[in-house]
Amino acid sequence: MPMNPSKVTQEVMADLESHGWLVRNKNCVTERLIDSIVARVILEIQQNAEVSIKSGSSAGTYQQAIK
Repeated sequence: MPMNPSKVTQEVMADLESHGWLVRNKNCVTERLIDSIVARVILEIQQNAEVSIKSGSSAGTYQQAIK
């Protein structure tokens, strides 16, 4: 399943709003901040994700580019 930065940003904003944050106002930079953080986290996951298989003939650690 591809990761969608816009969807994650909207979900984070909704979560912050549920905790009382004011994030949707014309002078607020919160959405840009969240966009930047989400984009960097997704990029980190895509570039450096690893899976560890503990046993069996495929045991080991593998890294695969994620799209």
